[in-house]
Amino acid sequence: MALVILGSLGGGAFIVVGLSSWLGKVWANRILEADRRRYNEQLERIRGDLEKTTHVYRVQFETEFKTLSEIWKTVAAVRSTMGRVRPIARIANPGEDEASRLREDFKDFSAAFNELVKAVDYSSPFYPETILDELHNAIQIARREKMDVQLTGPKDTGWYEAGERNYRDIVASAECVSKLIRARLESLRVS
Repeated sequence: MALVILGSLGGGAFIVVGLSSWLGKVWANRILEADRRRYNEQLERIRGDLEKTTHVYRVQFETEFKTLSEIWKTVAAVRSTMGRVRPIARIANPGEDEASRLREDFKDFSAAFNELVKAVDYSSPFYPETILDELHNAIQIARREKMDVQLTGPKDTGWYEAGERNYRDIVASAECVSKLIRARLESLRVS
């Protein structure tokens, strides 16, 4: 009789253990599935945020790159045209009128200067202030050259030397702008 009772208890225990094991697996699978769903939802939300951030970053980079590229073109144009206005020496073509050559070179320089001022004014929110500050410095140098040429002439003492000083200053400022642009673009590079 004792064996029958122990057998029936053992059989019942076996059934209880079996049911407990099965029920544990069912609950574990449900918990795992709920966790999996929750983590997938979080992962999709993070992916979406990352895609938005990447898109915004790409648009910002492209806008800033295009803006800085356009500004650099205007800086380079001012630098090159300014160098032709008051050169220390010039090879003249036979029959060329020096005054008309100066007017033509000054006209080119003035047009380049006006484009630089416009480009800086129109796009200043799209690049760092350090670049903007140096661009303002370049504009002041070019403006000084423009005023000197408008108010004085080749017959004035020191006219060519003043032009040479202004040209050296614009070259130095342009080099500084170039370095700042390179540094900015390097800082935007994705590692």
